[in-house]
Amino acid sequence: MKRAAIYVRVSTKEQKEKGLSVDSQLLALREYCSNNGYVIAGEYNDAGISARKKYINRPALLQLINDCKEGKIDIILFTKLDRWFRSVADYYQVQTLLDSYKVPWRAIWEDYETETSTGLFKVNIMLSVSQNEADKTSERTKEAVKYRRLRGDFVGGKCPRGYRRENKKLVFDEKTYDAINAMFRTYLSCFSIAKATEAVAEYGLHIATSQICRMLKSPAYAGNASGSECPAYITWDEHLLILTNSTKRNRTPKRSDRVYLFSGLCRCGYCGGRMVARVNRWVKNGQQLYYPFYSCAAHNDKRNLDCPGVNLAETKIEAYLMEHLEAELKMCQSEFELEQENKATYENKIKTLEQKLKRIGVRYEDGDIPFEEYKDKRFAIKKEIAGYKDKIDNARSVPSLPDNWKDLYNSLTPDNKRGFWLNILKEIDITKEAINIVFPV
Repeated sequence: MKRAAIYVRVSTKEQKEKGLSVDSQLLALREYCSNNGYVIAGEYNDAGISARKKYINRPALLQLINDCKEGKIDIILFTKLDRWFRSVADYYQVQTLLDSYKVPWRAIWEDYETETSTGLFKVNIMLSVSQNEADKTSERTKEAVKYRRLRGDFVGGKCPRGYRRENKKLVFDEKTYDAINAMFRTYLSCFSIAKATEAVAEYGLHIATSQICRMLKSPAYAGNASGSECPAYITWDEHLLILTNSTKRNRTPKRSDRVYLFSGLCRCGYCGGRMVARVNRWVKNGQQLYYPFYSCAAHNDKRNLDCPGVNLAETKIEAYLMEHLEAELKMCQSEFELEQENKATYENKIKTLEQKLKRIGVRYEDGDIPFEEYKDKRFAIKKEIAGYKDKIDNARSVPSLPDNWKDLYNSLTPDNKRGFWLNILKEIDITKEAINIVFPV
């Protein structure tokens, strides 16, 4: 009697939707063996594993291949071809091994086998068709997700805390809005996780500290949830400020931990070279004091003898920025008015294209255009919409500051202050006569 290996596989989704349970497959295969004179040499079960997964990630299949290699199996039986493989590449790799072991297989519910040349030819064709259909499904799914994002639908999984889903979009959850808003406002005022947690608890909402840390860093609360737009609790600038904040607070810095607020930002206004941070130290009344300053590296190292060099204290740079930052930002704003006009133009074009997309859909549903024409036009329009979306996303913008930004800044640790300047400024050009602020826009 031939020794038969019974192979069963089902994914959770398939089991639910198609009734292809492991038990039903096993029952059918055992009955087939009994009726056809096969002795069952082993049962191999890859339950909950997709046939699209690489065969090396299917443990029961690997064990089956190994048993074939050791000569324990004469034939492999399964119910349907899609229980076996859907990936053409993986099928050929396994089939090559089975051919070398001289072990054929048979699908008992379908007319597929590898014991004849006709059977092999038919299998090759059907597997190619199966993979092509799977690939098309994958492409359609990706296009659908992309289109939903373009339409503003939320395509993520679980809604972020503080939101609920309404008409496929995220909206504020009225039940938790006040608590979540208080959490962000409190954290931005003092950058304390403990106080943010207390603020939430005051509204009767209990959220673990670890989750609050994740929420504070999530772009969803700044209006970007899994690539989809949503109402924002905070501005994007506030989001960036939170990201730059460190958990290191109230710690007296060691010499190696000293933070230089403008390191990497300062440039010599004479030669354009970088300015390095240095520090003078002295003891006064038994206390060690530090006097950080910035100087032209090229002048100090005598690499540029033509540069007159410049030194400036960190406190003076900071004082200048605190006094002039707002005015400089307002002057910078006028340079980008045209870009904002372009943004409005792009948004209008997106609306026009979305209306065009709807009209094409109606024409297809009414039978005025064939599917292939509809598919090509839809793809072209969605591609054009995506192009305008990218232009809007990549549009430059002038950094904005909250009204109380100075109070917020003064409450930050040196590490956080440095992060603030790195987010706001591109560089600081310094001469003996003036300081010039350069923004990253």
